[in-house]
Amino acid sequence: WINISVESFVREKFGDAVWEQTLSTSGVQAGWVSSCPYPDAATYGLVISASNILGITSAQVLEAFGVYFVEYTARLGYEKLLKSLGSNMAEFLKNLNDLHLHLSMSFPSMAAPAFKCTDVGPTCLTLHYHSHRPALGPIVVGVLKGLAEQYWGLGGEQLQVELLRGRDDGSDDHEVFRVSVDGNETAGSAASTASPAAAAARSFTLNPNDFYQLFPFHLLLDRSCRVVQAGAMLERLFPELRGRSGVPLGEVFQLKHPHGPLDFDHLVSDIDNAFLLKARASGLELKGQMVAVPLPLHPGAGCPATQEGLLFMGTARLAGLDDMRHHGIFISDIPHHDINRDYVLLAEQRQAEAQLQERLESLTRELKVPYMQPYEMAGWLDAERRRSDGLLYQMLPPEVASCLKNEERAPAQEHPEVTILFSDIVGFTEIASRSSPLEVCSLLDELYQRFDAAIEEYPQLYKVETIGDAYMVVCNVTVPCDDHADVLLEFALRMHEEASRVASSLGEPVRIRVGMHSGPVVAGVVGRKMPRFCLFGDTVNTASRMESHGEAGQIHISEACYSCLRSKERFEIRERGNITVKGK
Repeated sequence: WINISVESFVREKFGDAVWEQTLSTSGVQAGWVSSCPYPDAATYGLVISASNILGITSAQVLEAFGVYFVEYTARLGYEKLLKSLGSNMAEFLKNLNDLHLHLSMSFPSMAAPAFKCTDVGPTCLTLHYHSHRPALGPIVVGVLKGLAEQYWGLGGEQLQVELLRGRDDGSDDHEVFRVSVDGNETAGSAASTASPAAAAARSFTLNPNDFYQLFPFHLLLDRSCRVVQAGAMLERLFPELRGRSGVPLGEVFQLKHPHGPLDFDHLVSDIDNAFLLKARASGLELKGQMVAVPLPLHPGAGCPATQEGLLFMGTARLAGLDDMRHHGIFISDIPHHDINRDYVLLAEQRQAEAQLQERLESLTRELKVPYMQPYEMAGWLDAERRRSDGLLYQMLPPEVASCLKNEERAPAQEHPEVTILFSDIVGFTEIASRSSPLEVCSLLDELYQRFDAAIEEYPQLYKVETIGDAYMVVCNVTVPCDDHADVLLEFALRMHEEASRVASSLGEPVRIRVGMHSGPVVAGVVGRKMPRFCLFGDTVNTASRMESHGEAGQIHISEACYSCLRSKERFEIRERGNITVKGK
């Protein structure tokens, strides 16, 4: 996603030629999918190449990109969401962290930066910028300037951003900025607190048992950050938290957000932020907020003395139903007042939509083939056409397929003299009864693959169809052939050879019988949904009778077929005599 925005920035601000040159010098290949993660090195390479081409520093490019990025996100439809994050800069940046946490549910590989505001006043604040990516401080400056202009109407020199400390000079482990606004109370405002009279008017309290059930994911911490109470669900998922365990919070969870150590003072200093805890053992994440509360110094002793404590009010952070099952959590474990119930179900739908969008972007990228030369595109299209034509010609004769491709109807044709062959497997009924369906399918597949490979050596032949163990071939229909009976008889001998190389599930070589007859037929295409090339006429029936009345391992030819042979001396043929053929 960030690489796509960098491409848009360079193209819009400096032109397509600069972008093409940037790609060439950086060695980065474009064609990104917005939801897929890419190495940071690619982004850094683009920025460095662009700065060298433009003759400016990388910091200047990054700051200009930061300003543009605010405009870019608004163009993508995020303007309404960003405007609702806060009424001033401090509120905006604090809630921007929450937005990043939310987006990380949809994009787990996203490593977003974190912002922390301190010393907040009406016209200035101190901004702490935490990111595992180095040298990106200029982007923060640009983003702040873009936000000030886009959302708070500040322009020119009204906003000043000064780098106080940073990683580049080793003065700190993160970047610290001083943000000042001239003549405008836009930086932040002091937190409002309720008056004592208003606080005294709130007399309702909740008994401990109800609280324990209503907030099953809460944690109560003492001054040492030890767990003195945990919600019902947490006690079930983490047995070490049951009762007044006093287990250090850091032994069970790690603090993922906000950035910093897991100690009481740091938690209190960030108490206005959202907190993200991650279980060390299971990886379950809890998201919520910390509230400063007084704790009894001596619980159960009736002593009024108290100590400082923190109450974590949160819920399980679940990406979807699969995540719930992984952690052993059910919908019934989530309280009815918890919006997480709806979010988990909605996340399933959003995940499906995100996968669909990713597939669509990948397909669009493949179809565009943006950097393919015209001659390469023509070659690619020609290869695809040949591949699709080849598949079609395996189903229909080429001249028939050509008619259908041109949306023309292929008329039926009479053929005065052709030769037709039928074959089947001897004892197929017994083989099928003593074999599994998969074994039968495997047997037929191996046998027919051998027949199909052999028929490729005889271009005069056309395989009409296979039905069960029956294999049907015709000669002198799709390609003119004067010696059609000879060619088909030679192929029939080849079929016997190929069949003998195939073993049935009974462990014996497959034996076939073949029948052939010559005569007139009508050939044509039947159907539109799945068109089939069919042969009609008494010649088809007679050829089938020759096969069914034939003998195992033999080729049974009719008198008409014998008469059509041009080179009878090539074959060993004996007269069988008169037999009774049904219907003849």
